[in-house]
Amino acid sequence: MRRQEKMEGSLVLDAILDSVWQVADDLLRETFKQHEYGDVILSFVALRRLDCVAEDCKDEIRR
Repeated sequence: MRRQEKMEGSLVLDAILDSVWQVADDLLRETFKQHEYGDVILSFVALRRLDCVAEDCKDEIRR
């Protein structure tokens, strides 16, 4: 991968992370303390990853 592509990918990732933290700030404020945001977000990221991995066999899992 060329350096320019890596830099562009890094900028996209930074924008996504900024967006996630902005949502967290908007939705989690007053429910959780700011230092707890990471724990909350990490839990949802883990659940989403499991959901993606299980996509092919969701019907079997639900039975």
